[in-house]
Amino acid sequence: MNETENKIVGFDFVRAFAIFFVFMGHIFGDKLIIRSLSPGLTMSVLGFISAYLLTSKYETFNGAFYVKRFSRIYSSLVVCLFFITLFHLFLSYEVINQHSIFHYMGLSFFMELFNVANKSSLGSGLWFVTIILLMYLLLPLICILYRHKYSKAHLIVVILLCLFFNMIMYGTASSWNVVMSFNIGSYVGMNSNIKTFIQKSFAFYLSTTLFILILCGLATSQIIPYEVRNFLLALYPFFAVPLLFKIGDNLKGGVEKIVIWFSSVSYEVYILHFYFINKNFSDIFPNINSMYLQFLIALVIVLPLAHIFSKFAVFISSSINTYLLHFQAVLKSTDIHT
Repeated sequence: MNETENKIVGFDFVRAFAIFFVFMGHIFGDKLIIRSLSPGLTMSVLGFISAYLLTSKYETFNGAFYVKRFSRIYSSLVVCLFFITLFHLFLSYEVINQHSIFHYMGLSFFMELFNVANKSSLGSGLWFVTIILLMYLLLPLICILYRHKYSKAHLIVVILLCLFFNMIMYGTASSWNVVMSFNIGSYVGMNSNIKTFIQKSFAFYLSTTLFILILCGLATSQIIPYEVRNFLLALYPFFAVPLLFKIGDNLKGGVEKIVIWFSSVSYEVYILHFYFINKNFSDIFPNINSMYLQFLIALVIVLPLAHIFSKFAVFISSSINTYLLHFQAVLKSTDIHT
């Protein structure tokens, strides 16, 4: 396997690790170790790799880029939510209303931000989709900031602003964490590369990440001020991402294949898992009270659904891309010959 392929597996592991612990975090949220990992570390590394993979690949962000990215995001979102809508109709949940439309549009974050009570059974966790969409729309501006001769100063200002807003704003979930890590990932993608970014030893990244997580655990337990958690958010991209990448970079055989597969369906897993845990799980399986059984059963349900819906969403996205971008190419060709 060549270096490029290894790099992809490294990022696959980062993504798979984050989504798996987000899944666990929403079930075992009372466990200190889980609360220390999610949503701080998990959402941070997701924001970083999303930005890095785009900015290291693309020089400009034109119409074709947005067609491809938005068609992929919305295909999975609509396919997954449509299934959940049908399922919730069967369960007699309140799902056919205006708020559901907002969730299909990927605008869930604004309902939380403006403290609008959600009247739909949909929408759990979809704030993340809104933030990623906003970050994609801001990529042209982000490119200007971090290709500037004062790019490092711009990044420092953005990090400080994100930490400030994260402290004083409510109804934002972990959005400022994702915004901050997305900017860090963009900076690295435009000014460096992953090989340089992770150049220190595995032992260094392991020890520093464990130290950060211990501080986070102490803050979560309020042994030290809880506000310390806020300041740790800026550190995860610089230490946890390299650690996880190095682990993924050395995976082999069956474990590697599982990680690659799980990463490929991780977006669908993220969208779907909320509807098969906690109260939703109790409504479906009222006689099962064990959290561990809940986790296993939810995995057994969500993973096959995520795999099927991912395939379906890729087909829809590919069809949209072919239709829109082929039409655009035909128009350009017509202009050339007239």
